[in-house]
Amino acid sequence: HLEALPYLLQETPRRTEPLLATLGAQFSGMVAYWGADQRCRYANEAYRTWFAWSPEKLIGTTMLELLGPKLYALNEPYIRGVLAGAPQQFERTIADPAGGPARHSLATYTPDIDRGVVRGFVAVVTDISAQHRLQQELMARERRWAALFELLPVGVSVMDEAGKLLEANAALQKILALGPDDFAADRHKRRRYVRRDGSSVAPEELPSARALANPGVPVGPMETGIAREDGETVWAEVSARAFPDLR
Repeated sequence: HLEALPYLLQETPRRTEPLLATLGAQFSGMVAYWGADQRCRYANEAYRTWFAWSPEKLIGTTMLELLGPKLYALNEPYIRGVLAGAPQQFERTIADPAGGPARHSLATYTPDIDRGVVRGFVAVVTDISAQHRLQQELMARERRWAALFELLPVGVSVMDEAGKLLEANAALQKILALGPDDFAADRHKRRRYVRRDGSSVAPEELPSARALANPGVPVGPMETGIAREDGETVWAEVSARAFPDLR
């Protein structure tokens, strides 16, 4: 339906208005058509409500008048791009005219090209405020987790399902006498794990390997000696658990 909008605008004025009104009413999202002169020729109710403009006020107004100088300056590169014939898509935070929380939107501009000439463009704006807030909350949680991860006094590592080390906190780096670059180079794999009687612990016997073989089941604690490259053996209780829902 959106693809048909530019063609409907080529109809006579008598037919255009009812056709656009019928089409725009089918969309819960915001749809508008802007001419090459950057004046609004059509906007559905959702679009008008978003900007809190009446139909009489919006039709014929310019994007600069609608957005204001500051927001228009941010959008101008995309406006110029679509008027040059290239589709545009970008995200933008917009103040709520009613004074509520700022809203986040995903805007898609599609050029209306007729025989090589750009007549205008269709603007589709999707309110993604809820998704944006969730993303921000997840990022905040991730930052808190990263800070806690580094501050934990016990050694903690994160591995993928193939056993490749993804993260190791500062405490683990100290226990193994390795730095971040050493972990990146997989030098931790050179460590020898031993029992109290001096015998080696096979890789498949380590809690991490056993946990990966039994996702969701905690393994350990298992007392293990870690023979470091400096000749010292560090004794530790090692536990592991796989989280299949994070794959």
